[in-house]
Amino acid sequence: MDVSGDDEAERSTTFNMLLSFLKELIGKSEEFQDELLESTVGLMLNVPIVIIYQADSSVDNLHLWKGVMIKALELSQLNNRLAMTCITTLEKWFNALPVSLVAELYADVLPKLSNFLYIESSSDNKGQETYFF
Repeated sequence: MDVSGDDEAERSTTFNMLLSFLKELIGKSEEFQDELLESTVGLMLNVPIVIIYQADSSVDNLHLWKGVMIKALELSQLNNRLAMTCITTLEKWFNALPVSLVAELYADVLPKLSNFLYIESSSDNKGQETYFF
């Protein structure tokens, strides 16, 4: 009996079940609203990168999480915590992913981030744009 082979098979099965659950949750989250949507997006932003992307295999689901990040930044006007979690996740991914993938991800996500950073100018700063940064 090969114990390491059994462990690897169990690990692979668990990984595939978890990834299937997360993909289904992303799809179902389109139907969610309010606190449930915010909680789901927060959960998805905290999924470890090794589940989403593995360089040595065919596991690459970054395109799904790109949508989650964009949704988080859209919701950030209601909940700043989501935007800050998204920024933290982007930073972690920047350090963990190949540069070409990061560049593609950032090209789509960063324009949404600028909406989060922008603050309406007050009457004191009339005509000036202010950014929270």
